[in-house]
Amino acid sequence: MSSTSENRSKDLPKLPAPPYRSILLIMLAFGLGYTITRVLELSHSTPVTGHLYSKSTAVYATETGVIQKFLTRTGELADETSSLCVIQNITLTKQLKEQTKRVLKLKQNLKVASAKSEIELAWRNKSLENEILQTRLNAANYLQEKYNQQIEKYAWKKYLNRPRPVSHLKKPDEIFRTDNGIHDLDRFLIRAQLEQESAQNAEEVTTVQLRLCEKRLDSLKKLKKELPQKLSDSFGITTIQNNLSNEEKKLAALKQREIKQDIKANAYGIVGPMYHSSGETINKGEKLLDIYHMDHLFIKASFPSLMATKVQNGTEVRLYFPNGEKRKGRIKHKSFIAAKDASNSSGAPEVEIIVEPFGKNWPGVAFGTAIQIQTL
Repeated sequence: MSSTSENRSKDLPKLPAPPYRSILLIMLAFGLGYTITRVLELSHSTPVTGHLYSKSTAVYATETGVIQKFLTRTGELADETSSLCVIQNITLTKQLKEQTKRVLKLKQNLKVASAKSEIELAWRNKSLENEILQTRLNAANYLQEKYNQQIEKYAWKKYLNRPRPVSHLKKPDEIFRTDNGIHDLDRFLIRAQLEQESAQNAEEVTTVQLRLCEKRLDSLKKLKKELPQKLSDSFGITTIQNNLSNEEKKLAALKQREIKQDIKANAYGIVGPMYHSSGETINKGEKLLDIYHMDHLFIKASFPSLMATKVQNGTEVRLYFPNGEKRKGRIKHKSFIAAKDASNSSGAPEVEIIVEPFGKNWPGVAFGTAIQIQTL
């Protein structure tokens, strides 16, 4: 019975395989091939060793002098207000001392001259005040005399213009040409006319004297106003003040240079190694140290020229840090020139690359740490 069934099954036609099974088999074959290829590539991708660096800002000496001391140490964090070291310029210190003495001497001279000028001014002002007062009193007296003379003149004029008996004399000049005796009334009229003329003359003289007093008073007031400056010039105060101003400006400039001897960090970051030591003489413009920026890390490495085709600008690479952590990076710069590195025992030309962070932040390791780089 069983043999009969087997024979029947052999005689039945075979059904075709489902289409998804073929697609699955093709995908598995493709994935297996790609995996094998990548494994082979990675097995032939030899990692290279690079070193961690950071963009830095150089700090230079602003004065020529001797480094007194460093106020920071390598590896410490610094910002723009941090003092890094102090440089003493012996010549500048000597100039500061001499300039300070010069300024103090001029200030003392100015103080003495000002005191003398104030004493002289007080004495002169007192004398001028007395003279001004006397001139004002004289002017007041002259003005009073002028008023009296004007009143007298006006009184005589009123007297002469009042009605009176007719005299045989018609004009005053006829007095000296007549042979007749002079009437008593005419004598009084003549006297009145002479008194009027005298009052008129006295008024004119008093007016002139009053004007002279007013001019003298104006002159004294002007002199009093100009007296402080005249005394200042006579005692040389203006010259001393000008000299003092110039010397103070020189002193301020020297102090500004002295401030520059306190070298400040010009950036925020980590203090790098010192290029000089305390007690060493340094020239203006020489580099003291570098400030490394923590937010601008990069790795510098050299790839064999035979692998140069695998590394291009923008290529992603895998980084292996000494603490066992893995990170990614991206090639930022690739040199277009292959050169031989003396440290390379093989002597094969190498291409320098710069790798910058990509993806997750890099772990905090010391600058100069060796890091393995492998192409993906």
